[in-house]
Amino acid sequence: MKPALYLINGPLGAGKTTLLKYLLSTAQFADARVVENEYASQSVDTQQLALHSAEVKTIADVCICCSTGRELTVALEELAEQSSAPVIIEATGVANSLVLVEKLAAAQLLDYYELRHAVFVLDAAEAQARPELLAMYRDELAAADTVALSKTDLLEPEDVLALMGQLDEVRDGRIENMVHGQLDTTVLEQPSGIVEYYLNHESAARDHEREPSYTIIPTRSGDISPELLRSCWPQLVAKYGVERMKGAIAYEDTVWHVEATPSQCIIEKSNDPDETLSLVLIGAEARQITEAVFTEEMSV
Repeated sequence: MKPALYLINGPLGAGKTTLLKYLLSTAQFADARVVENEYASQSVDTQQLALHSAEVKTIADVCICCSTGRELTVALEELAEQSSAPVIIEATGVANSLVLVEKLAAAQLLDYYELRHAVFVLDAAEAQARPELLAMYRDELAAADTVALSKTDLLEPEDVLALMGQLDEVRDGRIENMVHGQLDTTVLEQPSGIVEYYLNHESAARDHEREPSYTIIPTRSGDISPELLRSCWPQLVAKYGVERMKGAIAYEDTVWHVEATPSQCIIEKSNDPDETLSLVLIGAEARQITEAVFTEEMSV
C-alpha cells in the first residue's frame, strides 16, 4: 500500500508549523513522518516537531521546489521504503505549491505515494493588512484542496466573511477556519485535485520569483528585550523588506519565542527553555542585516 502524502504550504509566518504540530497530535497522524523544509540554514522548528513525530527529515538552506538537488527525492524515497505511515511535507513559505507538484511528478515520486491532500495556510490578519497577497498567491489558492485561514480571531466577523468572499472568487474548493492550528482533519480525507489542476495550468507552476534572502542573528542573553524587538520590527520590515522573523531571545532569565510577519510581531515565553538563542530573518534584503547592522538597528 502506498503511503499517503500531504502537502502544507502558505506564505511566511502563516501558521503552517502550528497546523503541522496539531495534526501530529491527532490519532489520524500520530505515526506520520515529516519532511520539513527551512529556507534558512538553521531550523527553528525541528526540535519541537520531533517531540510529536516518529521521524523528521529537515531540508535546510534551500527551497525544495526550485532546488536542482535531490534532497526531497532522497528523503521521500527513504521514507517510502521504511513504512506505509503517512508523510507530511511542510514547504518553506517561499515555495510554489505547483512547482512542488511538478517536481514530485517529474521525479516519479507519485509512483511511491498517494497524494492525498494539499493545504494552503493563509493568515487572515495578514491578508487584510496586505491585500496584494491574494494576487501574489492566486494560482496556489486556486489549486489547493483546502485553504486554511489562520488568525481569524484577530479580525471582526464581518472582515472574515469579506475575506472568504474574496477567496470564493478565486477558488471553488474548501475554505476552513483554523483556530490556533486546529483544523477538522476529516477535510483531509477528501480526494486531492491539485495534480489535475497542475496538468491543466502548467504555466502557473513555472512562475516562481519569490526568492528572498535570509540572515541568522545570534542573540545573547539580556541584550534585547521583547519590547525593544517589537518596537524595532517595523523599521526592519520597511528598511530591508523583511517578511518573516522567528527564533528566540533571552531577557531577564526568561527565554522568549519570537514569531513575526510584516503586520504582526508576537513574542511569548518559550515552552522550550533550551531553545536556540538566535533569530532567522527572511526577506528581500535580509542578507544585508549582519550581526553588526542588527545591533545598530536595535540601538537606534
